[in-house]
Amino acid sequence: MQLLPQWRREIEALTGGRVVTVPVFTDTAENTLRIPPDFAGRTVVRNLLQQEPFVRQFVRAHALNVNYSGSEGVFHFVLLNTALGEDWKGNEEALLGHEYGHIWLNALGYRSPRYEDGGAAPCVLTHAGDVVHHVLIREEAQRRGFHYLAFWTRNIERWLDNREVDPAKFDACDRVQLSSMYLDTALALSPDTWKPFDRFERRVRDLLPQTPESVAPLKELLAAANLWDRSLYEWALQRSIETFQRLATSA
Repeated sequence: MQLLPQWRREIEALTGGRVVTVPVFTDTAENTLRIPPDFAGRTVVRNLLQQEPFVRQFVRAHALNVNYSGSEGVFHFVLLNTALGEDWKGNEEALLGHEYGHIWLNALGYRSPRYEDGGAAPCVLTHAGDVVHHVLIREEAQRRGFHYLAFWTRNIERWLDNREVDPAKFDACDRVQLSSMYLDTALALSPDTWKPFDRFERRVRDLLPQTPESVAPLKELLAAANLWDRSLYEWALQRSIETFQRLATSA
């Protein structure tokens, strides 16, 4: 993992903070989340894991990153969801590199939406911010030599093979999450670069028929805009929030 220490040092030099990776364990018997007993910034993470909106997002994710500045110090936490560890076992570099990408972009001023901004559900803000960030992260990860596509496509293929997905049980955040996965995949891959692409698109249409057309304008915007231009980045981020807000409220 020689690539990770270098990126971590760059982030810490930019912000004066500390990058801290925290494994989060699920106690299914007690329906609680547990963290190691001693690490820098533990109180901050403990407080986060007592906030229901944050926990609802965390349990759906392989990992989440959190940037914090307060009386305890400046921290960039990467929270690993060990309950989904089989998905990322052996691919820790790809997973952590992805989360470092989010932290690095925020350090450079490419902000993610904050839950406290209001106006939209946390899952809308999370996924709306992610799809814009991910365009830049893919470029930067490739430049730095991270190999992430195999890990990503493997997890999508596992999802394709899961026949228990039932759209009748989807809530607003399920619709947003699936739409985000579709948009991310459509921006990064094609039938020429990933053989299951057509199968993936058919499955998405079976589950949420309106999704490809609903996100098409945002896909076109993100594919064409130079998102390294911060003004265009902010504009695209707002369009993304509006798109995912509509997806969340659609029947």
